[in-house]
Amino acid sequence: TLDMQLRTFAEDNRLDDGARSKLFEQPPHIQRAVIAEGPLTGRNPSAVLHGRIRRVETGGVPADQAPMPPVMQPPPPVAYVPTMQPPPPVSYATAGRRSLSPVSQFVQENNLDDGAAHKLREQSPAVQGACIAEGPLTGRNASAVLVGRLRRIMQNPPADVAAHNFQQELKGAELDPVARFARENGLDDAAVQALREAPDDIQNKVLDEGPLTGRNPNA
Repeated sequence: TLDMQLRTFAEDNRLDDGARSKLFEQPPHIQRAVIAEGPLTGRNPSAVLHGRIRRVETGGVPADQAPMPPVMQPPPPVAYVPTMQPPPPVSYATAGRRSLSPVSQFVQENNLDDGAAHKLREQSPAVQGACIAEGPLTGRNASAVLVGRLRRIMQNPPADVAAHNFQQELKGAELDPVARFARENGLDDAAVQALREAPDDIQNKVLDEGPLTGRNPNA
């Protein structure tokens, strides 16, 4: 009978009086559930009994009978699908650079200001070619470096530049009497500029007087 099972359970587990009373006062279904879990383990079976009764009342499950938590499976690997990258945009500035003249391309590549670009463009093709042939302009102020390079080329021109400039001077002198007069008399730029700014009658009078004499024709 259930009563005999309870007494045997209490004797086998050496329950104290308090634990016995607690067990015997439980409803039959609680008593059967407590006995069905088997012997009480631990140093204090009476205390273990109180915990078992409390757990059975709340519908708990013994720790050794608790179901194992589900094992989390890793997600399946995601198949790598390469993303198609759009083609790089066309740089119209770069594409248009191919159609630029050598002088314009040199101006752009060296970031020259308007004054330096104008200075380069007003030179003869031979001087321009000699300047470009020396390569990129180096230094913090490329425009100032260009002016120095042009001055050096004009003072010490290569053979082809000197020949070209001489031909240009001869051609211009044939058409420009002021230029011919300045070349024949060795006038500097300031004297030539002053003569060109003079009225036509003054220019004609100066030219008609012939070569300038003295140590300083410019004066």
